[in-house]
Amino acid sequence: MIDGFNWSALKLPPPPRATAAKETIEKYNNQLRTWIEDHGGTVWATIGDCTIACGFPDIDEAVAAAMCVQRRLYQFNLHENDLDQPLIVRIGVTTGNLPNVPMEKRGETSDPALDEVGHLQKDCPPGRIRISRTAFELLRHGRNSFRPSRSVELKSQSANSLVWIERSLTPLELEHTKLLTPQQQKFFPLIAVSRDDLLSTRHNHDFSKVPSLLQDSIVILGETRTELPVTNPVCHPAPTSDAAGIIEILAALQAAPCVAAGIDEWVDTGDLATNTNIVVIGSPVVNIYAYAANTVAPAGFTMEGGLLRIFVTTSQGVKSFPETIEHSKFDRHYGLVLLTRNPLNPRYQLLWIAGISGIGTYLGARFVRDLILNPTRTLNKLGDPLDPIPNIVIVTPAKQKEWDANYYLDANWRVSEYDVAWAGRDALPSP
Repeated sequence: MIDGFNWSALKLPPPPRATAAKETIEKYNNQLRTWIEDHGGTVWATIGDCTIACGFPDIDEAVAAAMCVQRRLYQFNLHENDLDQPLIVRIGVTTGNLPNVPMEKRGETSDPALDEVGHLQKDCPPGRIRISRTAFELLRHGRNSFRPSRSVELKSQSANSLVWIERSLTPLELEHTKLLTPQQQKFFPLIAVSRDDLLSTRHNHDFSKVPSLLQDSIVILGETRTELPVTNPVCHPAPTSDAAGIIEILAALQAAPCVAAGIDEWVDTGDLATNTNIVVIGSPVVNIYAYAANTVAPAGFTMEGGLLRIFVTTSQGVKSFPETIEHSKFDRHYGLVLLTRNPLNPRYQLLWIAGISGIGTYLGARFVRDLILNPTRTLNKLGDPLDPIPNIVIVTPAKQKEWDANYYLDANWRVSEYDVAWAGRDALPSP
């Protein structure tokens, strides 16, 4: 079963876009039929954006056809797609015989094999292939092309299924994947939306939405790796699987079973990131997800004079933190909290907690904690309650009266109190 991912948005007005979508999808369906028939299969039914194929000589040919579809979509999107967004599909593969019913009745047909392959497709990460355990065990070739994969809410019919280790790339991803090593490209999540479309989409994100967002999200922890395309990372060694496990335990205690956690370099983290809210914790210097966020978000990090600084784009222009290059050791520990669109799928949101240092990142997390425990008091700290609620905040360590600031940090004492250095809204379109 081959189903279009997020195609309904492509068919929306204005009319020229809807017409282009119809023509592009028609060309794709013609190509798809050829790709399926090249491997001995036939199209059993096309229902909306979904195509069901069967009749392959064996499971190896069925899987080969699925791989062919995903690999050839890149060239199709590059040369034959008349839209400004790529066509992306999810594919489910299993075994079984489909009933011989009239073509006009196939959209209403119920069958165990159809039910299973439908769940496999729905649980499949965009741009990949999910095959059932039964199909995997019957494969004679290419078993090493599949790996286990998780889902926040994996359907029972998808239990023990496996996912293709490769992924269909889109032309939009070239600017991101060129920054990554070949290994990192295997688990980077799919980017389905053009930067211009993302920036032009109206949004109404503000910090009052954070508590509800955290009930259904994946928490991604940044991992420090020297092979990332950044020299001299300004960060201590990163979180490990221990932290991810603790996050999921605490989420379960708070009755939030839809919260998952992962390290950005775990191969299945990207499987979850496209279809949910994302909480990214870590410095963009070492966090590969931040490469996507930095191209679409109104805030980020830049290196000036050998020092890392935070920049924020507002309607009044670009602000930098620290505001001067000649700042003290204590002033380097700025943290950033940003709530914006998920750069991988604008239907969802991204909460980004980062810092110039680990202390800055920690203080950003403390701010989010305060938002959850005492939202009214925390939001009142950010400015006039009558003003629009901010979606960006910059925090810095609170000045300590008892000790010299540099000594406080040199002694590795925990800095848990913060001051709000700046809070405001981005310059992106709002309702």
